[in-house]
Amino acid sequence: MHETSPSAQAVSPTRRTALGRFWARTGDQVRLWAKPTVAVSLIAIVVSFVDWRESLLLLGDLRLAPVLLALLLLAVGLSVSTLKWQVLLAVHAVHVSFMGLLKYYWIGAFFSNFALSTIGGDVVRLFCMNRHARPTIVGASIFVERASGLVILLALAAFGLSMRPQYYVAGGLLAPLWLLVAGLTVALGLALLLGSRVGAWLRTLPAFHELTGRLIHALHKMALAIEHYRQHSRPIIYTLILSALFYTEVVLFDYSVILSVGGNIMFLDVLFIAPLIALVSLVPISVNAIGIAEGAFVVFYTQAGLSPEQALAAAVLRRLLVLFYSLVGGVIWLREKPRLRSAP
Repeated sequence: MHETSPSAQAVSPTRRTALGRFWARTGDQVRLWAKPTVAVSLIAIVVSFVDWRESLLLLGDLRLAPVLLALLLLAVGLSVSTLKWQVLLAVHAVHVSFMGLLKYYWIGAFFSNFALSTIGGDVVRLFCMNRHARPTIVGASIFVERASGLVILLALAAFGLSMRPQYYVAGGLLAPLWLLVAGLTVALGLALLLGSRVGAWLRTLPAFHELTGRLIHALHKMALAIEHYRQHSRPIIYTLILSALFYTEVVLFDYSVILSVGGNIMFLDVLFIAPLIALVSLVPISVNAIGIAEGAFVVFYTQAGLSPEQALAAAVLRRLLVLFYSLVGGVIWLREKPRLRSAP
């Protein structure tokens, strides 16, 4: 049997440590660049299949009225989301003015669209609310807000797949889309059903470090805050209704941007397709769903009768309008930053 020399045994741990540091640095770089690389690759693929010059011509000849309607609908959607958040915070006796929450939501939208997902909009909202309520309560309200929206989105996506399955059979997309709907439904159902058990389980975890102990305590408090919503059915019903109104705005927004580039499509098709684009955009493999949303927009709406050039132009306009609108949140952030930093 071959024996390892003492010198080799002495060097081995050092080499392993060096390799560990190397792979740790490499892994950080991979994680940093993976999503931007996917985004650029997906955009390149979409553009390679479309006459992008024709799309640019369509963007240069926009219809003004639908564009203005699309901007108005963005304001409606942000207002509905803010109202939903206000309803959920009130369950925990946290009362903040609608305009105050609207500012925080707008700031969150800015960071979601311009921080390249390094700082999520929900995290920014959590920070902004620091002087109004405990982070665990705010975190619970944001979780329930997102969960209620996902419930409605999954229902609309399943409805769209049922009503227009022929749009996705040819490309082999029908089964993956149904799997996505089913997988998210199961995950959300387990999260909602096991919430109280998770809270109890967190209490049993040992705290190996002071920071770990604080994190476990915070997660336990947040789980209890989420569980508190089970005792208040009426606000949850309001929240679901507001979520349905929000996705009505999403459908109308998509329809408006399509009309803006001269697209001719049935409104019912947009009703069936828009929720699926929103659902696919949740897949976390790109920066802010760049490339995913545009690709889905082109693939799905060409099946409904749009030309690829019209679909790409509408997808680009959709992205630009969202970015333009969320810039207002950046202006608000610059004005609110001194006050937020001085908050206790």
